[in-house]
Amino acid sequence: MVKRPQVMHAWWNATGSPVRVLEVISPAVFERYFRELAEIHASRGFREPRLVAGLQERYGVSASMDWIPALRARHGLKLLGE
Repeated sequence: MVKRPQVMHAWWNATGSPVRVLEVISPAVFERYFRELAEIHASRGFREPRLVAGLQERYGVSASMDWIPALRARHGLKLLGE
């Protein structure tokens, strides 16, 4: 899958098993965003919107949660911890 900048996208694990993701980012540098995001989630859990918002601002990332309820309803998804 090619995810172009400025195009909304989402992905999820549709199984109950752990998953690993291999993401190739080109050009380089943006992988740092994911590394820092993983550190935030590992150390403080997923409930730190202030820290995540600061990270997104630094990297020019925008995220919209507006479409999540429709995705959850359509695909029967659960968020972590539910």
